[in-house]
Parts: sequence; C-alpha cells; structure tokens
Amino acid sequence: MVARRVEALTAFITSEEGLNLLAGTKRATQLLAAEEKKGTVIADGVSEALLKLPAEQELYAAVTRATADAAKAVAEDDYRVAMQALSTLRGPVDRFFTDVLVNDDDAAIRANRLALLKAIRAATGTVADFSKIGG
Repeated sequence: MVARRVEALTAFITSEEGLNLLAGTKRATQLLAAEEKKGTVIADGVSEALLKLPAEQELYAAVTRATADAAKAVAEDDYRVAMQALSTLRGPVDRFFTDVLVNDDDAAIRANRLALLKAIRAATGTVADFSKIGG
C-alpha cells in the first residue's frame, strides 16, 4: 500500500500538472499557516453564502468534488485515481490566487476564504502532506 502511494505521488508531482498544483497548494498552506500563527480568525467551515467571486465559488465546488473523489479512491487504495481527482484543483487554485484577495477587509469574508484554503489543505492531505514535498 505504501509503495503504491509513493509511486502514484512521485508520478504526479513530477508531471507539469502536478508541479503546478503543488505550487498552488503550497501557497495556500503557507498563507494559511501564517494566518494561523498570527491568530487570525478562520471559519470552521466554508459558507457558500459568503463566496462572492466566481473564482472562489469555482474553487469551492472543485475542492468539494476532489475531496470526495480522492477520499473514495484512497479508501479503495487507488492512489492514481486519488491524484487524478486532486489534479482537477490546479485550474481553480490558480484562478483563485489570481482573482481573489484572501485578506479581505471584511473579517467574515477573510475568515471564509481562509476556510477555503483549509479545505484545499484537507483535500490534498487525503493523499500526502504537500507542504512537506520539495519543489
């Protein structure tokens, strides 16, 4: 099982798509960690009502799907399928960081956007801690 997980992870993170997703998820994780360290309020969960911009709505939908699909694949020990599910996050993560200011002046929106970053970390965490991967 561990060998299959390592094999799938290695194949994924050495692909262009994997490297780009890795960069985006690392950015999300680092920003989230910095805000957690400062004691910034982070919502317990994402509130769809506070998702105002198309890029954040798209990311939330993608994270929700990818989390479910990756978790199902991991439960079946199919790490390649889990990585494929996570790879769908690449475009939405990139658009989110291009189009959305996470640290909005409105505290509720900021807390919600940080919860969205937390959801990215949780989704990728179903397979590996991407923040520990070099690159």
